[in-house]
Amino acid sequence: MAITLKNAFQYHLRPQHFDPALIPDSEETVFDSDVFVELVTLSNTHSSAVSVTIKDKQSTPRELIPTAALPANSVFVARFGGRYCPGGLTWQASVADKVVGYVRGRC
Repeated sequence: MAITLKNAFQYHLRPQHFDPALIPDSEETVFDSDVFVELVTLSNTHSSAVSVTIKDKQSTPRELIPTAALPANSVFVARFGGRYCPGGLTWQASVADKVVGYVRGRC
């Protein structure tokens, strides 16, 4: 298998982010084009644990964060050094509208 090296900074990509949003219980697109993820923040506002899955959008999606189980009323923060997600990024929660999500990346 060939490996292709990609570096966000060689492309002079600009930081991109969006307002924090409630994560639905069906797969939702966060970024719809290649993105180099720098930060993910998940805040569970529910009184019970909620699972969240975040994947890239390549032809066979790969998990950026494999089904993170967030305890009730907790915050999860993951910092990446520009993790490449070809095709973009999706997320999905086990319970709709109980986790507030935020992603910062370079596109």
